[in-house]
Amino acid sequence: MDNLTRARYSHPHVPSPNTQSLSPLNTSATALASAITRVLARWTPLVIVVVSLLTILFVPLAIVSHGFTPEDDVLSDTALAVSGRQWGDVMLIRPEFSQQLRTHAGWDWILRTAHHAGLSQDQLLAFAIAGLAFLVFLPGVLFLKRPECWLMLMGILVVIEFGVFSRFLYGRPYLFDVFCTSTWLLLWRRFERNPLHPGLLATFIILMILRVWIRSTLVMLGIPLAAIYASAWITGRWRPALVFTACVVVGILGGALLSGNPVDYLAYNIRHFYWTLFRPAEMKSLVTELLPLTGNVSLFLFAAGYVLVSLARAPDPDRYAHPAFILACLGWMLSFTIVRFWFEFGLPAFLVWAALDLQGVLEPRMRHDSPARLLLACFAAGTFALALLVPHREDWARSPIDRASAVRSLGTFAPDWLPGNGGIVYNPTMKIFFTFFYLYPNGPWKYAAGMEPGFMPPEDLRVYEAINRTGDADAYRPWAAKLRPIDRLVLKLPAEHPVRAIFPTLEWICVPPDYWFGRVPRPAAPAAP
Repeated sequence: MDNLTRARYSHPHVPSPNTQSLSPLNTSATALASAITRVLARWTPLVIVVVSLLTILFVPLAIVSHGFTPEDDVLSDTALAVSGRQWGDVMLIRPEFSQQLRTHAGWDWILRTAHHAGLSQDQLLAFAIAGLAFLVFLPGVLFLKRPECWLMLMGILVVIEFGVFSRFLYGRPYLFDVFCTSTWLLLWRRFERNPLHPGLLATFIILMILRVWIRSTLVMLGIPLAAIYASAWITGRWRPALVFTACVVVGILGGALLSGNPVDYLAYNIRHFYWTLFRPAEMKSLVTELLPLTGNVSLFLFAAGYVLVSLARAPDPDRYAHPAFILACLGWMLSFTIVRFWFEFGLPAFLVWAALDLQGVLEPRMRHDSPARLLLACFAAGTFALALLVPHREDWARSPIDRASAVRSLGTFAPDWLPGNGGIVYNPTMKIFFTFFYLYPNGPWKYAAGMEPGFMPPEDLRVYEAINRTGDADAYRPWAAKLRPIDRLVLKLPAEHPVRAIFPTLEWICVPPDYWFGRVPRPAAPAAP
């Protein structure tokens, strides 16, 4: 700009084109940016909660939409609800247990009510899987100030231990225990400050009542109680522990009363606990979740590394006196006797403790209304969903029910090969029971091996143990010898297996892909005159 031009625009009556002529535009842009920033800041916390809720709802629904069906208890629980029967009508039960055995009274009632409300059997199965998975994911979203911490940890767990994480999608009532454990651990600091707060007190009592009613393993409540009293011993805060104990007692009594038969319900719990914990080692080997923990090296290294980093960053003794940290350590230690302690207590407690610790790291470094926080939450939600759904698409598409579609057709094309009215299916694996009972929930027969080997009559349990211990053909002889015309011996073996040669005294049919049905030979029809 030459001197003449500069002099012209420097005159007080002539505006400069680089400043004053553009000032209205700059002012409008600045105001708009400021308004957007204020709106984002105002709604960021709510948007993060909504994104988190939609993520934990979308993920289970997407998984069941692929047809995912675990070959586990959820199949038999669903079939029992559809059939309207009791376990004593479905499987052989040893004399110590009532024929009207009710293992999970509340869960059974929920499934039956949902079925009566109009859900089909397949819809009921999807409801059980997706509903319980949603409950497992829910506490961290509801009760953490920074729910993105919860999603970050879930995504990490998917990546380093998919097999462990997939148990959250088994649709079994123990997942309601996980929901209860995570909830009271996340609320513990508030409860510790005011254990007689009416809202918290009511929440804890209702959780305990529902837990006992839905799952019924009330003896297992001793483990979180041990963690709470260990925390009280460290911190000297005994009052919350005593009030929580009162909540547990009220929950046990309330849950037993809801079952409709409190005495039998409590007696079953004690007896079942004995059979679970003190059964012989060879019997424990028949149930995977009763075996000691093996593997999980990646998860252990991550957990140990996180604890060490946390300790080095801020050695706060109170953080390690939290019941979540103590329960995680206790669950890990006990898992070397029975792995169930880790899945039901240790892992949920560690996730809660790590989420609280991670939240403490982020809070002073990232404002609650920061746009960066919203980006972090979207990244955590997207990573969690994509890591779970995309690499494992084939895992979610597997269904034992689809594989056994020919068994379902057996009732139409060869009904004489099904067990007769009052017959018994002798099955050497529980997976056969899960699938077969789901396919024929109203079948008028019983199963030798039902939802757990510990319920089997002693003579059948000995045969079952021998089969699973040795796999020899001779182990099947006692069952084959007592087959009646209305009974069936059902095996899961490859189609090319020489079953007929091994058991020549029985008639056999192979139902694709890998089911064999054996029966007593029928008398030959008399020759026509």
